[in-house]
Amino acid sequence: MNMYWMLEVREPEGTKRAVIGEQPDLRQLSASGLTDWLSGSLLNLDIKEPLIFRLDPGGGTGLTDFFPPSIPLMSERMLSALADAGVNNIETYPARLLDISDNPVEEKYLAVNIIGRIACADLDASDCDMDDSDDPILIDFDSLVIDEDKAMGQLFFRLHEAPNGIVVHDSVRQALEPLQLKGIVFVHPQDWIG
Repeated sequence: MNMYWMLEVREPEGTKRAVIGEQPDLRQLSASGLTDWLSGSLLNLDIKEPLIFRLDPGGGTGLTDFFPPSIPLMSERMLSALADAGVNNIETYPARLLDISDNPVEEKYLAVNIIGRIACADLDASDCDMDDSDDPILIDFDSLVIDEDKAMGQLFFRLHEAPNGIVVHDSVRQALEPLQLKGIVFVHPQDWIG
């Protein structure tokens, strides 16, 4: 049985997917000038006012429950479903998503930081392009094989070798799939390209 899946965001049924056109510049909040929302590390930022995100006028109108740009946004509905499934490693920050007319969208969203990045790709069994470095990262996968022992039963985390990849335990997938979250699909790792 496959214990892990990859989370992807696709077109909501029947509509072109909305995309984020503008997001906050948070360089001033970090001592280093960089805040890496893909690092898997706790950010612990002091954000009191909602972060403002605007939809791209060139995108579609189909809102998804997750927008994974450099500062990810997740709907309160999806966050609640993840919490109900036992996921407790998501740091949230206040956010406001505005439509192309600068009106808040009806659905409530929060900026999210997924805490945890695990090196669990079986690079010998995966189909991927990588350099010969000792710490492979930013690998291009055409097919992924997850070493489930290295994933250590974790429920929801970023893939160390390709931090844009979000790995989901099968128990979480089973809890979320019946909810039909907008645009959210779970892909078998061997079919994942990232």
